[in-house]
Amino acid sequence: MGAQFLGGKAQLCETQRITHPEVERIHAARDLLVGALNDLPTLDQLALQVGMNKRKLTEGFRKVFGTTVFGYLQEYRLREAHRMLCDEEANVSMVAYQVGYSPAHFSIAFRKRYGISPSEVR
Repeated sequence: MGAQFLGGKAQLCETQRITHPEVERIHAARDLLVGALNDLPTLDQLALQVGMNKRKLTEGFRKVFGTTVFGYLQEYRLREAHRMLCDEEANVSMVAYQVGYSPAHFSIAFRKRYGISPSEVR
């Protein structure tokens, strides 16, 4: 009976709705992240800044954006870097720093995501 109760509780948690004010806070958290790529807050700091606890923020991020906070941030950084490499006259190192990566980590993440090196985009 205990296993059935735990299973029911887990199912209840997964189906709980997210409120409109929580969605607004999650969007505010996203805005804080993308606005501070070079000086990112910790997950605890981010949750505090938007008035949520860390668990609620991470669960809400998954519901609203379909990914984790870190996953969203990494995808945003790489998309922004790709755009910058295509549209601007910036070199790879400059782009890496502007989106919050060191050049070495940036090249690895970029190649993993797009299948080519950042210098091949230019």
